[in-house]
Amino acid sequence: MTATAQALIDRYRCPEAFVNLPLRGRLSETAGFFRFGPGITCYGRSSAGTRARSAQPLLYDASNDVGVENSELLLPFNPTEIIDNLRWERYVRPDSRIRTFAKRAYYSCARFCQTRREGAIQRAQLRDWGRLIFPNWPVDTTLEDLCEKPMSLSMRALGVDRVPFVWFWTRWRT
Repeated sequence: MTATAQALIDRYRCPEAFVNLPLRGRLSETAGFFRFGPGITCYGRSSAGTRARSAQPLLYDASNDVGVENSELLLPFNPTEIIDNLRWERYVRPDSRIRTFAKRAYYSCARFCQTRREGAIQRAQLRDWGRLIFPNWPVDTTLEDLCEKPMSLSMRALGVDRVPFVWFWTRWRT
């Protein structure tokens, strides 16, 4: 099993042979934003194309660099790394000093504020969320889409239309 497939094996509980995903090329030193087809924004390292410092409408599409060789899907990025970056929100930039100071001031005064004022401050903080490109608001399905696409491409490369499900059995010891 390759480390690139671990997140998909954990998610789909399938035999390792169905998600053998070797890398296509050497990964970049720096991480950034790119796409993996329409609607799937990724953050991490890749072996092809460019990576942007922030999520933008026009990002490099790494799906053009996917290959198939000997029934194996060759990806220009490590899906486990990208999935972990999304889960742990590693794409978020550190706050500026002013923002850090404002947060500290807010949380130190929040217990003394009236609920109405606290709600007004929170609404002001979140006012631009509807215009964000990434993550999609109010519900972001990037993680699910990112898991489904390599899995379906890998199945197609293997020439299978179903993957056996390995149930969550505990192993009995005697």
